[in-house]
Amino acid sequence: MLKNILIISEAIAFFLFVILLFTYDSGLLERFDRAMSDLFSGNGFIEFFQHFATTRVIMLIGSILVIFFAYKQDYLKILFSAYAIFGGHYFNQILKYVVQRQRPDISGQYSTFSFPSGHAMVGILYIFTIAYFISSATASKAVKFIIWIIAIVFTTLVGLSRIAGERHFASDVVAGWALGFACFVFLVHWYRKGKSAE
Repeated sequence: MLKNILIISEAIAFFLFVILLFTYDSGLLERFDRAMSDLFSGNGFIEFFQHFATTRVIMLIGSILVIFFAYKQDYLKILFSAYAIFGGHYFNQILKYVVQRQRPDISGQYSTFSFPSGHAMVGILYIFTIAYFISSATASKAVKFIIWIIAIVFTTLVGLSRIAGERHFASDVVAGWALGFACFVFLVHWYRKGKSAE
């Protein structure tokens, strides 16, 4: 049952990303982007969370996970972490270069491209990866639930921080979440298949 739910949610997330990829410049999404910008722009509390998904932080967390699992000699988790965090980061950079969507037009804006949001995409990958490994280590359903609620809220705030700081359009962020989630679920399938073969 859970496997089927994950497969369906992965397909929906990827389909949403594809839709956004081909329609982000449509009138409907432009209105959505403006509405979300009006709602979150200038919110200093939310904007603060952008610091938790900078390239430096992501690379540091990825390195810590790889080193930790290397010490534990858990090679599947090493690969999972590396694919999710390092692979996710460079995949995101390639997509930005291919799509070449300009960022919101504000003073002092970054010169890099906008779609999909790296904070949203790689943020969900590294936060969900950590949540998955921690929750898998406990038998308590209550603890698992709390871990995932924290992960979802944290991921949401990291993504919204890019709208609050006007570094991304809301459609960039939603696309990042969607593709990041699809990649995460794919890695979970791969990891479970690898564990069952051990």
